[in-house]
Amino acid sequence: AYNYYARSVYEMGEYRRSLPLFEKAISLCLPSGFDEPHFYGALAFKKLGDSARFTARLEELIERYPFGNYVAAAKKYLSEMGKWR
Repeated sequence: AYNYYARSVYEMGEYRRSLPLFEKAISLCLPSGFDEPHFYGALAFKKLGDSARFTARLEELIERYPFGNYVAAAKKYLSEMGKWR
């Protein structure tokens, strides 16, 4: 539920406000292997111009969820930035 709330706030364009909500969703979803809050949390950092945190969050997603639904998209973003092989 926290992820969907965070996602709603993100989709309304309130990226800064969505970040703590994604952080909470990440901690709650970690045991279930649900990688969506990592991905959209990363996108919120990107929208706010924080490329270091954007990159770090994508790398964390790939490390924690190597078979997750958003791994391919995370690798694509990193590749486009020259940060993935």
